[in-house]
Amino acid sequence: MSARMKLFTSLVNISEARTGSTIKLLEQSAHDVSSFKKAALLQTFSDLDYNRTVFTLAGDRDGLISCIVEMCNTALRNIDLGSHKVFFDCYQIAHLRKTPY
Repeated sequence: MSARMKLFTSLVNISEARTGSTIKLLEQSAHDVSSFKKAALLQTFSDLDYNRTVFTLAGDRDGLISCIVEMCNTALRNIDLGSHKVFFDCYQIAHLRKTPY
C-alpha cells in the first residue's frame, strides 16, 4: 500500500508588480525549490494598480514551506522598501493566505 501525499495550497502575496525582473526572480526561486522538493508554482497574477503579485503554490507540507520561505527571502533581497510605493498604509513584503482545500 502506498502512502498518500497530503496536498496543501497557499496564496503568497508579494508587494511588487511593476518590476518585471523581480517577478521573474520570485518565479525562478519557486521553480528552483520545486526541482528538489514536492512543490509547484501554479499561477502568477500581477495587479499593477495595487502593486502586488499573487503566486499560487501547491505541494506537500515541507515543499510548500520551503518554497514560501525561499520566495520571501528573494523578495527581501530584491525589494527596496525605502523607495517602494504601495496602495495601503502598511509596508509588508509578503502576506500569506492558506486555502481551505
